[in-house]
Amino acid sequence: MVYRVLYVDDEPALLHLGMRFLEQLDPDLRVTGAGSVDEALRVLESGSFDAVVADYQMPEHDGLVFLEEVRRRYGRLPFILLTGHGCEEVAIQALNLGADFYLQKGGSPRAQFADLAQRIRAVVQQRQVQLALARSEARFRSYFQIPLIGITIIGERGEIREANRKALEILGRTREMLQDLSWLDVVVPPERSHEHEEFVRAFTDPRGCVPREIRIVRGDGETAVVVVSMAPVRSDGESPFLVALIEDVTEQRRTARALQEREAGYRAVVEAMTEGLLIHVGGHVVFMNPAAASLLGLDSPEEGIGRETRTWVPPGGAESGSGWSGAPVDRPITEEGRLIRADGRTIEVEMTAANVGFQEEQAVQVVFRDVTESRAQARALAESERRYRAIFEGAGEGILLLTAEPDDTGRVVAANRAAAACYGRAAAELVGVMVSEIEAVSDETALSSHLQGLREGAWLSGATEHLRRDGTPFPVDYSIGLIDYGGTRCILAFIRDVTERRMAEEAARRASEKLALLSSITRHDILNQVTALLLYLDLTREDTKDPVISSYVEKELSLTRNIQRLITFTKDYQDLGARPPIWHPLEEAVKEGVRMVGPTQFALECGQMPYEIYADPLFPRVFTQIAQNTALHAPTATHLRVHADTGDGRLVITCEDDGPGVSDTNREECFRRRPDGTGLGLCLCRDILSITGIEIREASEPGSGARFEILVPARDFRRTDRGQ
Repeated sequence: MVYRVLYVDDEPALLHLGMRFLEQLDPDLRVTGAGSVDEALRVLESGSFDAVVADYQMPEHDGLVFLEEVRRRYGRLPFILLTGHGCEEVAIQALNLGADFYLQKGGSPRAQFADLAQRIRAVVQQRQVQLALARSEARFRSYFQIPLIGITIIGERGEIREANRKALEILGRTREMLQDLSWLDVVVPPERSHEHEEFVRAFTDPRGCVPREIRIVRGDGETAVVVVSMAPVRSDGESPFLVALIEDVTEQRRTARALQEREAGYRAVVEAMTEGLLIHVGGHVVFMNPAAASLLGLDSPEEGIGRETRTWVPPGGAESGSGWSGAPVDRPITEEGRLIRADGRTIEVEMTAANVGFQEEQAVQVVFRDVTESRAQARALAESERRYRAIFEGAGEGILLLTAEPDDTGRVVAANRAAAACYGRAAAELVGVMVSEIEAVSDETALSSHLQGLREGAWLSGATEHLRRDGTPFPVDYSIGLIDYGGTRCILAFIRDVTERRMAEEAARRASEKLALLSSITRHDILNQVTALLLYLDLTREDTKDPVISSYVEKELSLTRNIQRLITFTKDYQDLGARPPIWHPLEEAVKEGVRMVGPTQFALECGQMPYEIYADPLFPRVFTQIAQNTALHAPTATHLRVHADTGDGRLVITCEDDGPGVSDTNREECFRRRPDGTGLGLCLCRDILSITGIEIREASEPGSGARFEILVPARDFRRTDRGQ
């Protein structure tokens, strides 16, 4: 190997001899001479040299100045300084300035140049080793910092000596964080024992260890999946270490799992589909799900694999559809057809066929479902629609079908002949008309007032007035509710022209008023006569001394009083049911009814009863009759207690006194009118309450006072804030 050397000396003879001796002593040396520092610098600029040898003592610039300039311009280029004998201080300065070696002149010239030649070779080779080592280090550093794979250096004790950026990224840690960790510290605890065995094997096996997949704990606590391969490195004078290559495969494994789960999910969906799914290549079945096997009458999908699709095609094949022909389809198609099951039964199917890839072959996928029953239902529905239309048009009651959309409510969609006749129009004229246009109500239509109830699913009825075509109002009774009509929510309204009924009711009302007036006048006159009769009988009782006649008079007085009570009772009974029920505040009704009795020997105890009762307007009379019953039959009673409690979905109003009570034999008889004319009051109570379905019973215990319980159904009472 040739080494190029620059030799610098201001003595031409020494320069020439030095160059000659060096090349003679070492044939690998090629020496170039320079007589001054300036010339030497020009030579260095024009060529490449492996080493520089320079004399110390030179004019203008000495060897130390030259050394400083070489170091500044050419870095660690090998430099040997020649000094005179006794110039140890110069030598020390030269070494401090970076000289590789110095040589003192003197002694045998041949021996001196032989030593110099050896020194030149030594420093050049040392420099070459240093450069090679630097290049190797640079290459290693460049490989070490490859961003695609993590590289770590692991010592014998497991300490992580070094890690490149990719390894730090994978481990989720900084270099400072790794200083106190061993390799096993980053491995998840369940796998550390096995990883320790692999770690030891990597040191003992020159080949290292095969790549393996392990889980590590990142600095943020998350778990990552990595593939690790380790190889041992041994060098003289250094402890062995492992080079570990780390590849993060977390995302790959996650993707693989997702694909597996997706595949499993797809297969589960296909297996669980109620529609049949069949794939065929050239008309030969290569896949079939359980639903397809069931629809085709097979025991299992395996029974259908390999069969030709024409197996299930009816004779002629025209009715089966394109998906069963065996040829690819031009585009995805949806059609209907017929297939023959394994048991010979023909079914109607709806199918979708499309080309797909199956195991690198072009195939046709057919998804089909049995629509035999739905088609039969559709035909039945059409027949039902025909019958419905006949009933709709032939019904004697008016029928309107109205829209029920939030932004379009009450528009007539259909009307039958009877409805059209009510309005004096043709049925076609009513279609599209808003119901508000045919209602006589101007402030709020009957339909809009019932919308909320309709949306809650209730059927509602009522009465209102509508307008005929000429604007004449007429009374109607209606019943309305929401129905599903062809997939659309509509209002079905039944209407009835009640003009004639209202006229009859009005005539009956007038006749009833006249009869009531006649009854009132007659009752008033009779009561006047009865009152006069009672006065005469009372005078007769005072004037007569005959005990027989007195007994007759007493009986006459009793009979006359009964007549008076019966006539009074007819007044109350005449009013019963004459007016519609209303909501009565319970506490007020009790107090009002008892107050009508007048002064009594007992006190009324009435607690807070925050309820309203739906009953006949005569409802307070119930408590009047109960109070009168206590006054008449329990003269020793000191109080009448009324309270209300709920239970079993109803309200129980209890009226109880502290009198002698009611015997078992009279418990039911007390609500019946007896032949002697008594019992009318409690009989009236039962009739008043029964109008709205309320019951009354006597429920006292033997030896205790009378106890009447009024049982109010849930629909006839409601809780209020009154009395609270």
